[in-house]
Amino acid sequence: MSMPLPIRDFKWKRVLPTLEDILNKKENNKHGWILKVDLEYPAELHEEHNSYPLAPEKKAVKKEWMSDYQKGLMKDLDLKPQTARSCC
Repeated sequence: MSMPLPIRDFKWKRVLPTLEDILNKKENNKHGWILKVDLEYPAELHEEHNSYPLAPEKKAVKKEWMSDYQKGLMKDLDLKPQTARSCC
């Protein structure tokens, strides 16, 4: 991804793009798609790609999901956990 995902003022369309639509989309086009897909990922690649987010998603992380180290960083940096509404 070279640009951030939209966080507001976007509209969902019910018409799904075809594979041809996706492959012919120009890289600098103003409009694009967010696709929900089922992925199959070979087990032999899991360790090699352990630090690489294959299909990242943006979501607010609940404080109870954080490790003690992360909570300590939040305190040291005087940060507040984002709510789902402020995050996405």
